[in-house]
Amino acid sequence: MATVETHTEAQPPTETLYDGFISYSHAADDLLAPRLQAGLQRFAKPWWRRRALRIFRDEASLSANPHLWSSIVDAMETSDWFVLLLSPDAAASEWVDREVEYWLDHKDRDRIIPVVTDGEFEWGGEDIGPATDSAPPALYDAYADEPRWVDLRFARTEEQLDLNNASFRAAVADIASAVRGIPKDELESEEVRQHRRTVRTAWAAGLVVVAFAVFAVGAAIYANGQRITAEANEADANAQREIAQQQTAVAEEQTARAEVLALEARADALAANSIAQLGVDPELSLLLAIESLSLVDQPAATTATHQALQAHRALFEIQAPASTVIRPPGATGDLSPDGDRIVIAGHGRTIEVWEVGGDQPDWVWETPLEESVVFSPRFTADGDSVVVVVTPDAAFDPFRERSEDLEVFGEDSIDRLYVLDAATGEERDSIDIPACPWAMDSAAMPPHVDLTRPMAWAKCSFASFSGFGFEADVGVFDPISESFAQLTQIDVGGFGIPTVDGTSARLAAASFGPGQVLDLHTGEVVFEYDHGLSTLSADGSLLLGSGALIDLETGEELWQTEVPEARGWFSRDQQLVYVISGEAAIVFETATGDVIYELLGQEGSLWETSMSADNGRLATFSTESTGRVWHLDPIRSEGATFVVNAVPRRRAFRSTDLAAGRAAVWGGEVRAEGPLWETTVTDLGTGDTVLTVAGGAPALSPDGTRLAYRAVALADTAAGLVPRVGPVRIVDVDSGDLVLEIEVPCEQYLVETDSVNLPDCLLDFGFPEWDLEFSADGSLLGMADGHDVGVVWDATTGDPVFEQPLPGSNPITLAIAPDKRHLVVSDIGGRLAVYNFETAGLVRSINPLEENTEFFDAVFSPDGSLLIASSSRGEIDFVETVTWDRIGLIAAHAGEAGDLAISPDGTLVASAGSDAFVRVWNVANRTLVTEIEFDVDEIAAVEFIDDTHLFVVPDFGDEAIVITLDAEELLSIARSRLTRTFTAAECDTYSIDPCPSS
Repeated sequence: MATVETHTEAQPPTETLYDGFISYSHAADDLLAPRLQAGLQRFAKPWWRRRALRIFRDEASLSANPHLWSSIVDAMETSDWFVLLLSPDAAASEWVDREVEYWLDHKDRDRIIPVVTDGEFEWGGEDIGPATDSAPPALYDAYADEPRWVDLRFARTEEQLDLNNASFRAAVADIASAVRGIPKDELESEEVRQHRRTVRTAWAAGLVVVAFAVFAVGAAIYANGQRITAEANEADANAQREIAQQQTAVAEEQTARAEVLALEARADALAANSIAQLGVDPELSLLLAIESLSLVDQPAATTATHQALQAHRALFEIQAPASTVIRPPGATGDLSPDGDRIVIAGHGRTIEVWEVGGDQPDWVWETPLEESVVFSPRFTADGDSVVVVVTPDAAFDPFRERSEDLEVFGEDSIDRLYVLDAATGEERDSIDIPACPWAMDSAAMPPHVDLTRPMAWAKCSFASFSGFGFEADVGVFDPISESFAQLTQIDVGGFGIPTVDGTSARLAAASFGPGQVLDLHTGEVVFEYDHGLSTLSADGSLLLGSGALIDLETGEELWQTEVPEARGWFSRDQQLVYVISGEAAIVFETATGDVIYELLGQEGSLWETSMSADNGRLATFSTESTGRVWHLDPIRSEGATFVVNAVPRRRAFRSTDLAAGRAAVWGGEVRAEGPLWETTVTDLGTGDTVLTVAGGAPALSPDGTRLAYRAVALADTAAGLVPRVGPVRIVDVDSGDLVLEIEVPCEQYLVETDSVNLPDCLLDFGFPEWDLEFSADGSLLGMADGHDVGVVWDATTGDPVFEQPLPGSNPITLAIAPDKRHLVVSDIGGRLAVYNFETAGLVRSINPLEENTEFFDAVFSPDGSLLIASSSRGEIDFVETVTWDRIGLIAAHAGEAGDLAISPDGTLVASAGSDAFVRVWNVANRTLVTEIEFDVDEIAAVEFIDDTHLFVVPDFGDEAIVITLDAEELLSIARSRLTRTFTAAECDTYSIDPCPSS
């Protein structure tokens, strides 16, 4: 028997209630543990103390407590030593393993005393040896050197098990010496001394009693009564003390619980306020979500943060240089064509160019003209230069007399346009331009300026002055010859800036009232309209005016928004229209007029805007002298965003597979004339496309090196070219080489059934229901083809392992069990069918709980103990795989529940639904961990990258995103996206204390 090594260097907890904590399996040591506790408490006990040591054992020390684990944790936290009874039953005990794991994480691992009560325990040199069957999993890797342990296996055959048993006494001495920090020989000597002292005391007392018995019988009886009373009083005091300690512990626990509940309620309130602000001020919504998640990591907080990140598009915000004019300050500026830089002015003498995300300007330029103001800086269309208008500051004096206008805007009055190097701010050129700063204040030139061709211009004319606007000579200014050619005269007003199309063929003379479109070659009026504040498209075919889009060829109004007095522009490719109105910048789809983005939350009213050439970013400038850059990705939550398909996908479920840091995504849609499907494999580490193939139903091998898919090509038939889906192909992902081609039971033609007569396996026009799946080790490949066949092949040779006709079932998805002996197929008949490879027979048919319900997807847990399936009723079924009985059900989605994914460690399952939610569930107790709502119609697929990151694919588009489930990482990402903090007023409204703005 080994002895226990004594460690004195570790420091005990500051508040110790117990000298030792006994961890044991009730099944193995329910009798031994209390005897060991009694022995430790009595060994070498001074006669005046109730016990030598205070030892915690769950059944002896716990009161009836519903919070069992928290009580166990409290006992471990207040114990100095951990006495671990080892046996095969203890090795299999979840509670023992959990207690060991907690001690190793929070206490001194050198204060664990292993006591072997059954089974084997050996040291293997660097860790616990392979012959050991008595140690729980958590104890492995706990020791750097061989621990000293106590052998109590003999105790199982002993009838007398107390301190009178020499072997048991020696084992107790081993443990007690470590716990009390006294060498074993000294402790045993102390036990002997205490025993002898007790004997001597007894003999002395006996002699005294004998000597004085005759004379002190009455006194002895009285003394004995007093002793009994004192002992009873002491016992009662001890009991009262223990009751008081328990009541104190309960009160502290209740106080702590109340504090937690209050914190959770506070976090819930902040999360609710965050959701309420989504459509009002996304930046404030994100601030509130961060505050909520910082308090408590719970579903409401994480959901609010995910949603706020999707709505939040503010990328960068800066303050304009100080104003030098009497007019209220405000910002004017532009975004570079590549979206990486922003130029800003603030009715002062300087402009600044910033890199988006920078902490200081790249360069600052100041006007060389005295008593002048710079405004409306613009990047040129090639991004190589910045142009800026310089005008007398008197032009912005709102208190000047009208008679002074002729001085400011006389017949020969001019402003100056400076051309600066966009990289350095170095002056390249200066051009005299017709003066009319009020008309040009919000948009002197369209974004972006092309100095190589004529521009629309307004030259102020004060022959007549009416209301807020004024007359202006509208025409074309040639920056090369610095000449101005007047075409018409119109009441321009503050935002009425004329525009020229990209071919310099037409000019729109905008105004507050009726406007005109003129032919620049003839000067004739091509079109007259009632909408002012207008903009011409680059090809001259469309006119945007006050929220209406007009086809200039037909004069037809294509669509009308409800945005009042909006000033807008077309994107370079004319796919988008972006406007500013009041406090919002709004982006529309040109073809339909649908709102794609509504950008809210910038302080003040917006009065200038521009978009990058790739439509990915937008800049806005406000009356509060701020410039802000917004990102316009079609969908974005947090983490990385990937373009995963060259052609937009249109696929409901099972369109994605992910393995070894690679994602295969099925794109395209069925069309008789093409384009056909494509599957793209993307490296999630670099974002690069690794492979693209013509086909669908992708499946990646577990190591990510092979891709299986259904090939598709146009077939020449009597009915013409028709899409035909052929064999299953397996290709090498890195080289693209064909590894294996497997003929399928039938090749399918994707056409409308009533349009052409084709061979067997005809499929209705639309998306077919196919599913390919590799086994967990990559050795098998299974297919459900939607046509009465379920088949599994050897993924190396293509030989069938299982091929079973499934008449009338039409299998639409399948899953291969980790044991490679069972196949689960879902079919349109509304059941899960379990087959055995070896017998090729049906093992079990699992029917839905309601009629007219279909199972859409099924996945196995990594250990194969669970089958999890989603259904058309929005439910998720949990089936254990020994009996194939249903053991649980989750109402997961308001609509259909589609794609499923299980985390690598098997603890979480993610579900995608037709309600545009991705929800993550705890597999053990089937509770909601978090949910993320996406601004899309539907989620096509969801996959786990690892235990804390999800890969989410919307049902339409060319992108997919990576999101995190880790609260700290989510907070870090959210904080990095902020461009401001709380204002003092917001702190008061939402009780933010301390207030960051102060």
